[in-house]
Amino acid sequence: MENREALLGYFKDARAQGAQKGNTKAYIIPNNPNDYTYDLINLMLKQNIKVEQASQDFNVRNAFSYWDGSSSSRSFSEGDFIIKTDQPAHLFINTIMRRQLEIRDSVMYDMSTWSAPQAYNLDAAWTTSNVGVNTNQVSEVLVHPNGVENNRATYAYVVDWNQRNAPKALAKLWEHGYKVRSSLKGFTKDDISYSRGSLVVLLGRNKHKEAFIHADMRTIAEYTDVNIVGFNTGRMDAGSDLGSPSMRPIEEPKVGLMMDSGFSSYTAGQIWFLFDQWTEFGISRIRSDRVGGNFNLNEYDVIILPGGFGLNRIFNENARNQLRAWVRSGGTLVGTESSASWLTDGQSGISGAKLFDADDDDNDGDEVDPAAYTRYADLEDSSGLRRIPGSSFKGIVDNTHPLAFGMPDKLYSLKFRTDALMPDPSFNTVGYYAKEDVLASGYASSENKANAEGKAFAAVHSMGQGQVVFLFDNTQYRMFWVGPARFMQNAVMLVPGF
Repeated sequence: MENREALLGYFKDARAQGAQKGNTKAYIIPNNPNDYTYDLINLMLKQNIKVEQASQDFNVRNAFSYWDGSSSSRSFSEGDFIIKTDQPAHLFINTIMRRQLEIRDSVMYDMSTWSAPQAYNLDAAWTTSNVGVNTNQVSEVLVHPNGVENNRATYAYVVDWNQRNAPKALAKLWEHGYKVRSSLKGFTKDDISYSRGSLVVLLGRNKHKEAFIHADMRTIAEYTDVNIVGFNTGRMDAGSDLGSPSMRPIEEPKVGLMMDSGFSSYTAGQIWFLFDQWTEFGISRIRSDRVGGNFNLNEYDVIILPGGFGLNRIFNENARNQLRAWVRSGGTLVGTESSASWLTDGQSGISGAKLFDADDDDNDGDEVDPAAYTRYADLEDSSGLRRIPGSSFKGIVDNTHPLAFGMPDKLYSLKFRTDALMPDPSFNTVGYYAKEDVLASGYASSENKANAEGKAFAAVHSMGQGQVVFLFDNTQYRMFWVGPARFMQNAVMLVPGF
């Protein structure tokens, strides 16, 4: 009690405008209900942060980019969100919204960036000028648009895969017993474009659900917060027709997640939460001590390996051979973080992909075969500090590949380790670090930045009838850095069908 007044005074002073550090006047987040914008805004509202919404279009002369820190004149739209710093919680706002915090030492306990716009992979901006636009304060929790358009469709129902909760909708469609297809290509109808990966439920292929389909679509749309559009024809104005071969049937996979000894309980828990809570898609947990015992690989279509260590002890030579044969016979093996490294040629030998080695003179980034960066959609037509302490790296994404369906073509990937794949035309490079100026936020030594530039952090290596999926960075770190989470959802739910 003797320090009561001092503590109260400290709290009061911290929330006064005089304690504000820096010259940022406001943070601006475009209103996009299809990404994680609403997640961030709702987080702010829970912390009693004042969030405003523009009531008209406006322009900011010095809008700073989270991608490279550059300033330019930028136009924003009616409905975009504005978080001003002239409010009591300015310290909290600046701490989680700034692109880069001041770092006094290269050694740190945890992450070196907490930039929320990067964590949610948002196209946000900040400005050092006052924002001159009329606004309305956001007073209620935001809900993603949902409902069914043309709820008496006679041909098909479509769920655009770009939507934030599209994977959850797919899980519910499977749960209700529907046969679902996913579009390899985009398509357009009545001036509305639908993205690659969009889900198509053909009425003719779901005769067993004929009496329930219209009601089920309403239920699923409302429960999962997605928009579902009904079509009375399969003929599209542009792109693939709904009954074309590019609409690939995707069956519900049986998924196993390795855990316990040898695997990171943190990453395993985050992946479990992603599917169990966010996606509501059931996956099985596989104890590592089952390997070599009563473990039947053929019970699963997809197996996920969280970050692991000493995996050659868990998977002996015989188990590795079985795993390799399982992939070749059609299985999808997903490795994340250190397990992705273990799946390469120089470690387990399960795949032929090679890990980048900074000490190997042959791994000069300038010698990467340009064909390694060929987009999936174009394949038919083509021939200091050793550790990185949780930093935001700029990633380039090939969203024409099913692993990246529903994602933008740029991504902030949270990197803790120095490992990455050496791009090669023998596999699909779906995500690679920017070839220059790779660090978006946080800390990395000049050597580690140079080594990462142009290397692959997300890739798919086909083996026989199956494939190995490499995800070198955690895609859902602490369920906070979730911008890359669609990689994991696609790896499990879409990739096996393609």
